[in-house]
Amino acid sequence: MKLNRWRWMIVTTLVVLLIPWSAAGAQSTDACRYINLDGSLSGALYVTLEGCAQALLDETVRLRQAEGVGLYGDYALRVTSSGEVYAASTAGATSVNQLNWQFLGTIAVSAPAPVQPTPIPPTPVPAVRPQTASVTEANRNQVEGVVPTSLEQIFDIAAEDINTFWIETFQEYGYPYREPRIVLHDRSQVSTGCGTAPAQVGPFYCSADHSQYYPFRFMDGQWKQFGDFAVVTIIAHEWGHTIQSLLGALNTGGYTIDLELQADCFAGAYAQYANSRSLNIRLDESDIREGAVALFNAGDPDGTPWWDSQAHGTGDQRVQAFVDGFEQGVSAC
Repeated sequence: MKLNRWRWMIVTTLVVLLIPWSAAGAQSTDACRYINLDGSLSGALYVTLEGCAQALLDETVRLRQAEGVGLYGDYALRVTSSGEVYAASTAGATSVNQLNWQFLGTIAVSAPAPVQPTPIPPTPVPAVRPQTASVTEANRNQVEGVVPTSLEQIFDIAAEDINTFWIETFQEYGYPYREPRIVLHDRSQVSTGCGTAPAQVGPFYCSADHSQYYPFRFMDGQWKQFGDFAVVTIIAHEWGHTIQSLLGALNTGGYTIDLELQADCFAGAYAQYANSRSLNIRLDESDIREGAVALFNAGDPDGTPWWDSQAHGTGDQRVQAFVDGFEQGVSAC
């Protein structure tokens, strides 16, 4: 299957404007804001560049973080707890991953360095274990395909298949796996281990009770608008958050957009499995397109900053993450 025909992701190059550290101007000032762990911004201080870097460092040390990020005018600043300062232009950047950090220098640390956080188990990177093509095709050809006729049937088939994919993947890497609970509900609000959530919230994973919640009307609308594999892709995305939780990478204070795009990549990795190895699902190019279009249409509105606590990525970014997972498997995520 060739995806280049419909892969409309446009790759852009971020042009970084360097700030001369010594020539920044002791008299020139601009708005300095600290980006909090929840994505919110602190109140603005109008200080020099060096004054902003010092303020960011002081806040980073106070919060006992290894590093902190803030905004100074049209630039992003990153400081480490040891006093190293980096800067990058935010022009055209929609994700922290697009920032081209340049080292500016070091400043004095006025308080003891924070305790380093406990390392997070890394996402597995080995290539997916190949299977014997003849045996796989023989097994797949022996199973008769079924066209789902209800949303409940889509959920049953998808949940079983995605769960099988992750059982096999975790076994391959030697990680413990625990199957999540799936809740498809048709209520105005639902009680979860993370609190009561209105249906308007949409699908989400709750790590407190290891459950995924899906409003029936929303999922039914996705099915009718985009197709059955759009529904499967959304389920695979939420399963991606389940995987992040099992790996210890969820709720660690990182940027939301990075977690969301990784979950899109995990959904693409599952789609690769469904396309080549699954005994339950058969895909064609239109199915892959359904999943990509659903993600594209769920992209952030124009102007959403990458540090926003609700940022999921632009439509193009979400499609690219899905395609990366589909073409390269979990190693790309």
